[in-house]
Amino acid sequence: MTPALDSLFALARTTLVTSSPSTYTQAYDYLARAGSLLSLAENYECDPVQLANYLRCLSGAFHNMGGTLYQATQHSHATRFLDQSCSVGEKALRTYRAATRSSS
Repeated sequence: MTPALDSLFALARTTLVTSSPSTYTQAYDYLARAGSLLSLAENYECDPVQLANYLRCLSGAFHNMGGTLYQATQHSHATRFLDQSCSVGEKALRTYRAATRSSS
């Protein structure tokens, strides 16, 4: 799982060119694909604490991309990345709390 996610994160990061809006959707799609991969992992007995960590990393990747676009004054384009960062981060926290409650 980790190598696949790392590859998708790297593809998203290297695809994004702040001066080229046509690259924004491609970069977003790579991160969305990582999200789909993690959704599949939920169905296959992935360790919930590890899954929460992967989700945290995905949230950070969306946040970093959004921050990059924001710093490049592409505020309206940054919003989509930052919104997804918050959603995924919330899911990571819910997953972690559920896992640590059930293991106590």
